[in-house]
Amino acid sequence: MPNMLPSSKDLPPIQFSTGQVVATPGALRLLDQHGVSPHQLVSRHVRCDYGSVPAEDAAGNNDALIHGGRVLSSFPVGGGHVWIITEWDHSLTSLTSLTSLILPAEY
Repeated sequence: MPNMLPSSKDLPPIQFSTGQVVATPGALRLLDQHGVSPHQLVSRHVRCDYGSVPAEDAAGNNDALIHGGRVLSSFPVGGGHVWIITEWDHSLTSLTSLTSLILPAEY
């Protein structure tokens, strides 16, 4: 049975924008095989639910939200994990972000 999101009134606020969201075929295949919605995991990611990352990585994520950098979440799916990584481009002309769903082996 697919995982269902709680009502939006029960969720913490969104903390950052994903920008463009992309996913590898391997990540999409694993999510599909286990009935997990990529939208559900991205929703957790932008609300600073980083899944199963170690405490020091979660602290680094929180620092990246203040000072810029990469935000990494890791969610167990089936016998593996799906990583969600948001990175910002702080070029002189724009501030854009890209969020990727990827298997650790594909990184």
